[in-house]
Amino acid sequence: MKQFLTKPSNFFLIVVTANMVWASPLSLITLLNRNREFGPGDSLREGRSFENTVPAGDTTPKTSVHHSRDYRKEWTKINQSPEGPITATVGSRIESLCEANGSPPPKILWLRENDPATQLTEFLGKNMAELGMSPNSWEGLGQVVSKLVIECVTPLDQGLIYCASVSGKKMQLSNPTLLLVNGATGNGSCNGENKPTITLHTPTRFALIGSSVVLPCRASGKPKPFMHWLDNKQAVIQSSSNPRYKLLSNGDLGINPLEWSDMGSFTCEAEADYKKDSVSTFLYPMLDEKKTL
Repeated sequence: MKQFLTKPSNFFLIVVTANMVWASPLSLITLLNRNREFGPGDSLREGRSFENTVPAGDTTPKTSVHHSRDYRKEWTKINQSPEGPITATVGSRIESLCEANGSPPPKILWLRENDPATQLTEFLGKNMAELGMSPNSWEGLGQVVSKLVIECVTPLDQGLIYCASVSGKKMQLSNPTLLLVNGATGNGSCNGENKPTITLHTPTRFALIGSSVVLPCRASGKPKPFMHWLDNKQAVIQSSSNPRYKLLSNGDLGINPLEWSDMGSFTCEAEADYKKDSVSTFLYPMLDEKKTL
């Protein structure tokens, strides 16, 4: 029997208030449900997950990041993944969305066919050193959105699609979505231009003041889109005008070191042939209480 993805009923909520005294933001991070995650030693099956609970009972505003075990704990949760089945015709264009939260901010992977567990295990094995969390630093948390774009569907695209979220050594795998391709003998055309589409970004990012932060923004399109960023005052970012900001070749924005003045909404834009796609990232610098003791 084919198993299709069902929309998750749990959700993640970040409630933020700000005290406009420099370097003293008030933040309340509330997880209203049990976060579901996998560890590298767990048995991974589609649709299955293991529980990791972060308490949500404390409603007292915090003036800084508390480095308790709960805040430092690695976790990830997929909030939205493709609903299926998806039906497409040869030569058509499809988009599928996957959204996840995590600490550290998750990496989102798209997996195909019937053995996603093996693919995910191999990824963790190759990237364990990079994904490991430093015991002396808290890398923050974030929400990440990834968009799978197939510009020109072919019969080879038919099959199962999975979304996976990886934060440190924790991971979650969505249930499968079936992509059905009609017109296997059709004459779908794959020529022509493709509009610029942002395929990866982070709507919300929390990070420590003084740390190095990378805000991802990746795009696809034909011709290749031109990428640029607007800062929290909606001015075009140029590395020459602010040495703390660095525009990376893949479209990401690096900020080092992060300052309280960076708080606000940053906008990434992808443009090609008078067509544009844009997304925003709300960046929230947080005070590291260890450095204030």
